[in-house]
Amino acid sequence: MAAESRGPLWCGPGHILMQPKVRVALGWLAVALGFLVGLFALARFGMLWLPLGDHDPGWFLRWLTFAGVGLLGMGFLVGSIAAPRYPRRAGIIFLVFLPISAFCLAYPESGFLVWHADGGGWFETPLPLTAIGLTALFFAPFVAPLFILHRRKWAATVFAGAALVTVLFLVQSRWTPVLVPHLAGYSGPFLLFGLFWLGTHRLGWPSLVQPRSCGVGRRIAALAVTCLVILFLDIALTLGLSVLGSSPISPGCRQKRPFTHPQSPNHAVFTARVIVVGRSFRALIGHHGIYDQHAGDWAVGVVQERFWGLPSWGPHLVLLTNFIYRRGETYFIDGARENGLLTRALPIVEAGIGCSRSRLAQDAVVDLHLLREAR
Repeated sequence: MAAESRGPLWCGPGHILMQPKVRVALGWLAVALGFLVGLFALARFGMLWLPLGDHDPGWFLRWLTFAGVGLLGMGFLVGSIAAPRYPRRAGIIFLVFLPISAFCLAYPESGFLVWHADGGGWFETPLPLTAIGLTALFFAPFVAPLFILHRRKWAATVFAGAALVTVLFLVQSRWTPVLVPHLAGYSGPFLLFGLFWLGTHRLGWPSLVQPRSCGVGRRIAALAVTCLVILFLDIALTLGLSVLGSSPISPGCRQKRPFTHPQSPNHAVFTARVIVVGRSFRALIGHHGIYDQHAGDWAVGVVQERFWGLPSWGPHLVLLTNFIYRRGETYFIDGARENGLLTRALPIVEAGIGCSRSRLAQDAVVDLHLLREAR
């Protein structure tokens, strides 16, 4: 094994599969790609609305989506962090996260639109037990051979038999065309990364980082530092996604009347002086024109006067989105904060959504007068 790790990997007489440098490059590329997928999923998880107090008939579907995105991010991050030292463990981690993550993500999207005679309708999904049974059938051909993997012929026979039974049952269900494609789509990334790392272990690829023994204290410290790094990267990516998704286009409606009290739990009202402006992805590709080089559809502002709605930790700087801002100006912000698991704690405010009264502070004399009197 030691001699093999120094030279190319051989798969037969005269056939070189891969040079060592290429193997190392592919390994680190897989680590980086898996970590990025996990980080994006974790950022998306932090931006999702936490469905607490949701009493709608399909409340559990929103919880499944919430859990599925979280499991997707956690699986890819944990697997990619373990991969450089323990490729076999990384492969097992990806495959363990696969079925439950795929089910949580696929089930809420699987169903039919059912229409009433009056033109209304709803999205019908399979019953939970039906979806769980179909999911178990879908994964059965892949799980069953694992118990006798050391006997290849028997494993192949079990796989073929389980696949035949699965097909016979799946073709009988009307939910198969809407559930199975989603299961396959969400299973693909986990399966690809899991098989890659298991394959590198089986082919004898050397570990990217050699495992070293260390004390419990150092392991705990390393784990804490890793969690902090991921948290900071998650916050940075969340801010970046908010910036890229910004837009000054809001739905048409009548002029909103002045107010003196919060309009919703996410309502945020304050004044801020803009010190940095930028343009979102939509603005950069020309979906809406902003011709002033000192203006943009997102901005960083310094809070001047607070009324309500900003995070309890009292941020001095806020990220403003969904409006047109000009550097150096002071704005009256009548906006909304995102109610995501992470974004609710971050100073991100959408200033122009919901027919708001956001405007230059010099044009909001009436609003500011009423709010100051109501204090």
